[in-house]
Order: sequence, then C-alpha cells, then structure tokens
Amino acid sequence: MVKGSMQLKRVLLIQRRSLGDALYTALIAEVLKRKIPNISVDFLTLPFARDFFEAYLYLDKVIPFKGFWATLKEIRNQYDAILDYEATFRTYPLVLFSGAKIRSAFYRKKRERFLYPIYNRMVPVQFFNFTYWDRLKLLETISVDISDELNKLPLWEFKPEIYERYKNIHPFEEYIVISPKGVLPSKELAPEKVRELSLKLSETFNGKIIVAVAPNEVEYIKQLREVLPSNIEIFAKDLISFTLLLKGAKLLITIESFPYHLALLLRVPSIVIVQGYDIWFKNLFGLIHPYYPDLDCILCYRKKHCPYNFKCQREIDTDKIVEMATKNL
Repeated sequence: MVKGSMQLKRVLLIQRRSLGDALYTALIAEVLKRKIPNISVDFLTLPFARDFFEAYLYLDKVIPFKGFWATLKEIRNQYDAILDYEATFRTYPLVLFSGAKIRSAFYRKKRERFLYPIYNRMVPVQFFNFTYWDRLKLLETISVDISDELNKLPLWEFKPEIYERYKNIHPFEEYIVISPKGVLPSKELAPEKVRELSLKLSETFNGKIIVAVAPNEVEYIKQLREVLPSNIEIFAKDLISFTLLLKGAKLLITIESFPYHLALLLRVPSIVIVQGYDIWFKNLFGLIHPYYPDLDCILCYRKKHCPYNFKCQREIDTDKIVEMATKNL
C-alpha cells in the first residue's frame, strides 16, 4: 500500500519512444491501480500505438505525443505526479512545465544534479534483469511499496469489450507465428530465409504457419508474397489484432524485437533469433529460447550500417530453429 500523507488521484506515465519500452511502462498502471484506491492512471506515448494502449485494461487515458505545445496544453495542471520513464530532451520541458507537484525519473550516477529542478524525486538506475521490474523502482518516489512485485511476471490484458470485438481474429485450431521483422534494419530475416523456415516447419507441424508483419512494411510484405507458398498466410494487421493472434499461438519465432516481449506477457513460448542485440533479461521464465547464429560478428549492436551486409539475416540455421521449435511445442 501507499505510505505517506499525500493521496494521489491522477498520475501520468511517460514513455514516448520504443514500443517495447512503452509496453513495460504501461504495466506500471496495474500496480498503481492495485496499490492506490480510486487512482486514475494516464499514459503519454507513441501516436501510432494509441489504440493498442487504449485497449489495455488498466489505463484510463492514452495521450499521443503530438509536439511540445499541443502536448503540454493537454497535460498541464492535470496530474498530482508524473513518472517520466523516458527522461530525454523531448520530455524534460514537458515535465518541468507540467505543474505536477511530484516529478519523478531515473538518473545515472553523477547526473542527478543536472536534472534538478526538472525532477524533484529521482532514483538511480538499477537492473533487475527484467525491464518491467526495473521500472517498478520509480514507484518508490511516490511511496508505493514494490517489495511484493519484484518476482511477479505480469500479464497483458485488454478491456473485456476488445476480446468480443476481435473474437474471430484467429479461427485456426493450432498455429505457429513467425514475426521476422522489426523497425531497425538490423532486426529482420531475409524473405528467402522466412520461406525456408516456413517450409521446414510445415513438414514437422500439423497446424498452420502464419507470418506476421506490421502493415506499414509494404515493401517487405511484397517480397514475402513473391517467395512464400500459398499455404503460408501473411498476417499484416494492427497491434490489437496481432496481440490476439499471438495470444492463441502455440509458439512464436521472432527476431529480438517487440513481439517476444509481448509473447512473454501473454505466456506464449518464443524462439528468439538473436542478431545485433542480445535478449533483454537473464530470467527467461522458461518461455524464451534464444538462438544465436554461428557467426563471428554476433553480437555487434549495429543499428544501421554493417560491414558484412547483415549476414545475420541470411546465414541462420533453419534446421536448428525447427529442432528448437519441435522441442517446445
């Protein structure tokens, strides 16, 4: 429960970039709802993901970031506390002029003096090997006890009406989802490898193989259509539809990107093809199974430019991945 004299009525969470980071930040709303009676929790986040976060069970309002002045006008003098999980130059002025009495953020060693008076409550960055648990620590700035939360694996839940509205999103009895592309150039599989992996999975799995891609990846979807056989479905829909598709999957095979974070919160086992980035956390909960390509350049952490022309997208052992999939089905 909350200690201290101040009863918070409205709290704003901020994570304006990175869909994976925003996913874990939104989960903080559930903890606040359980710990503080009658609290209202809003979320300032990515415009393109507004519908997705509005569907989340524990958020009252989602505010898409739409530039400094328009966003400040919407949030000014509306909140008792702001928890800024992003804390960048884009959010500093919003928080400073927000009118919130409590303005909280993380800081790295020796940097806190540069962040005052933007934030009047700060805690040092700590790593609990799970990015959701890391975020919980900021709740201590508003006197929320998190001692009983640090070993829990949260569950992603939509509002009840969402399940009814999207009830026919995955009519198949059993299926595997392949999610082969992220936002960064270093996070994708070559379409030819997606074809190879899909065909090999079809030989060992009696259900359906679905390749899920964000609908805005028009060129990549075109390339997939050119190489995939007709029995492999390409699923290119919104985030809510993708979440409900993933929720019913037997297994997810993906690169190190947003889908495996979401799969973890849905309790769906996943095989993560690690390319330029390692997986986020060491405690894998028995649900995450990393595959590391046998390449000298892994891990390299390159976001855009690669002297090897991103061979980690093409030189993966699909037989090994199918073997891992078979063990985890």
